[in-house]
Amino acid sequence: MLVCPYCKNQEEIHLSDFQHSFGGLRRLAIVHKDHALIVDIDSSFSIRAAYITSFANVIGQPLVFKHFRVLTDVIFTKYFEFMTLWPDSKLIDIRACPSCIPHLYDVLNMAVDSLQYRSGSFANVLSASDKMSFVVIRKPHLVLLGLIDSKFDESKKLWFNAIADTYATSPPKTEVLVRIIEYLAPKITHMPTESHIYKLRTILAGGML
Repeated sequence: MLVCPYCKNQEEIHLSDFQHSFGGLRRLAIVHKDHALIVDIDSSFSIRAAYITSFANVIGQPLVFKHFRVLTDVIFTKYFEFMTLWPDSKLIDIRACPSCIPHLYDVLNMAVDSLQYRSGSFANVLSASDKMSFVVIRKPHLVLLGLIDSKFDESKKLWFNAIADTYATSPPKTEVLVRIIEYLAPKITHMPTESHIYKLRTILAGGML
């Protein structure tokens, strides 16, 4: 159990989910309302260091939010951003959503809350803030939230759905995700075709985490 020295929030952390990062220590970040807590924990489960920091400093760090592990090796993309949740494995992938970082608590909170709509009531669009709205794509094994604005929203929604259809039960490797973004970037103004879907599947065959 970890207690944040800044806000006094308590977090139950399963350290077996995190690999040793440097010098035999496990480093992980925990997102709270307006800050992040980064801790270094040694092999005897003692806290060796703790830092209160901004959300920008969690990029590339093992991250925890409400019992979910969060992938944070952010890819700096523009005009086509999305995040993905795998509820069964308690995993959130924000690597393709750099705009999520400044609003990280609100975005992750919205993403976790979206799971309540998986059965019964249905929500097409959720908002994390006045400036961030996401279309919600639900599949049996995942939930994809695509960032939308006034540009190409209809074609974007179809592309988000195409990605959700082709994603497997675990996230792609970062280099594969980069290839997906590079492939999609010049195409989001047009509707996806069968050949596009085939290409996505081919790229994803490059490996999952």
